[in-house]
Amino acid sequence: IKTTLDVRWPVPSLTLEPQHFNTYPDQPVLATLEYTGISCAPAEGVPVDTYSLQLIYCGASVISCDPRNRTNIQ
Repeated sequence: IKTTLDVRWPVPSLTLEPQHFNTYPDQPVLATLEYTGISCAPAEGVPVDTYSLQLIYCGASVISCDPRNRTNIQ
């Protein structure tokens, strides 16, 4: 017997507070990751997932962070 499983991960929503910040870690940033429509209690004995947020300084222009940009070092 061969069965195809339809496995999907819920789409997360990331919220940063404050939305605009000057310098981390001088000004802490609160990141909230939510999965809309998912509501379940964590299972006992299962470790809580840990996420890492990487902040990248783009300089004065958002164009500097475009991965297609080859003229400015990020």
